[in-house]
Amino acid sequence: MPIPKYDEMYRAFLDCLADGQLHRSKEVKDTVAGVFSVSEKERAEMLPSGKQQLFDNRIGWTRTYLKKAGLVQSPSRGIYVITPAGRQVLNENPPQIDNLYLQRFESFRKFISPNNNEEIALSTPMEKVSGKTPQDVLDEAFQQINTTLADDLLSEVMKQPPAFFEHLVVKLLMQMGYGGSVDNAGTVIGQTGDEGIDGIIREDKLGFSLIYIQAKRWDCDKTVGRPEIQKFVGALAGQGASKGLFITTAKFTKEARQYAEKQHTTKVVLVDGTTLAKLMMLQIIGKKSEYGALPRLAKRGLRDCQYDAEANLEASLKVGKKKALSILATGAGKTYLACLASYRLLNYTPTKRVLFLVDTSAARLFSVHCDR
Repeated sequence: MPIPKYDEMYRAFLDCLADGQLHRSKEVKDTVAGVFSVSEKERAEMLPSGKQQLFDNRIGWTRTYLKKAGLVQSPSRGIYVITPAGRQVLNENPPQIDNLYLQRFESFRKFISPNNNEEIALSTPMEKVSGKTPQDVLDEAFQQINTTLADDLLSEVMKQPPAFFEHLVVKLLMQMGYGGSVDNAGTVIGQTGDEGIDGIIREDKLGFSLIYIQAKRWDCDKTVGRPEIQKFVGALAGQGASKGLFITTAKFTKEARQYAEKQHTTKVVLVDGTTLAKLMMLQIIGKKSEYGALPRLAKRGLRDCQYDAEANLEASLKVGKKKALSILATGAGKTYLACLASYRLLNYTPTKRVLFLVDTSAARLFSVHCDR
C-alpha cells in the first residue's frame, strides 16, 4: 500500500490518542502505520533529499496540522495528548477529517493564511491546502529542476563531437578523485584501432592499477544491450584489465546490467545518461554535496584494497548516498582504513563525530593507528 498523505492520517492520529492518555511519538507512528498497513520496507523509504524517512516526515506534518488546529498538544518533546477540542471532533465523528474540516478552527485558519486574512483562508479551495506537505512540494520542485537541468546538460553534450565526450568523461572521473594525486592520470585514447578502449585512468604513478574506459555518445533513447558489454569485457581481457567503466549517454538493458554484475575477474561498472548527468551536475558545474570538499586520495602507503575501498566510499558519499559499506578481509588493514576515512571526513567535511565499535582484542591496535 502506498504511504498515505499527511491529511489522510488525521483521524487515525486522533484515534490513537482517544483514551486521553499521554502517548510517545514512536507509539503513535507504529499505531498509524498499522492502521494503513504500511510495511517496514515502506517505512524505510526516504525522501528524495535522503535526510528523513518519508512516512516519518508525513506523519510529522499530520501532527503539526492537528496541533495548529488545537486538536492535539505536546506537553513535552515526543509526547502527545488529545485536547478537549480533539475529543469533541471524535465524538462528532464527521465523515471526513481533512484540511477543509480543520478550517472551522480559527487557529488553523491563521496558520494557513499567515497574513491573517481570514476571508482568504475560508475561501481557499480544499485542494490548495491538502495532500502535499510543504516538504513534498519542495522535493518535487527540486526534482523537476534537477531533471530539466540534467536534460539540458545531455542535450549540450549530444551537440558536441565524439572526441569531446571522451575528454569530458576522463576529466569528470579525475574531478571525482579517480587518479588520486598522480599527475596527468587521465589519458584519452579513442581513435581508429583503439581496440574498444577510449580512455585510461592511472591510479598510481607506476601504473599498477588502471581503469579502462569505453565512452559512447549515443542517442539518449538508444538502449545498450548485452552484446556491447560482452565486447567491452573482451577488450578488457585483451588488456589484462581488472577494472572497466562503460559510460554512455544512452540507457542499458536489464540483461546488460546483469551480465556486468556477473563478472568476477574484472569489475565492470555501467553508467547511463541519467547517472552521467547527475555526476556532471555534482562535479562540473560546481553543485557539490557536503562531501565535495574531500581532496583527492593519495595512494601512497595504501594497499590496493584499502585504496579501492576508501575511493569508492567517498565516491558514494559525493553523489549523495547516505549509506556505504566497505568490506575487507582479515588482515587487510580495516582498522587503519577506518582511521583514515574518519580523519578525512572530520577534516574536510561537515562531519562532527564518528562512532567506532571496536572489540577488545583490537583495542590496542586501534589506539596505535589513532596515535599515528
